[in-house]
Amino acid sequence: MILKKINVWSAAKIYAVIMAIVGFIDGVFYAIFGAMMGGLIMGNNLSQNMFIGLGIAGIIVLPIVYAIIGLISGALFAFLYNIVAGWIGGIEMEFQKK
Repeated sequence: MILKKINVWSAAKIYAVIMAIVGFIDGVFYAIFGAMMGGLIMGNNLSQNMFIGLGIAGIIVLPIVYAIIGLISGALFAFLYNIVAGWIGGIEMEFQKK
């Protein structure tokens, strides 16, 4: 079997969701890092709160940003794949029944 064409919108949605999950995981790491940095700063309560706040904001902002980037890059990849597959052929795949 040969994969000749990828639906652009379908690929974009899948990639957006995958990237949103990666963004959430990165956001969790930012939150942990922000809490650690906030705990390390002595005496300046504003700086502590800033690091903690930025870390928590990362959990919200990063999945959204990653999803937008994933949507755009997934659509671009599928579009370019379709063009190149038209020129040189698609990806050859083998499937096996259980």
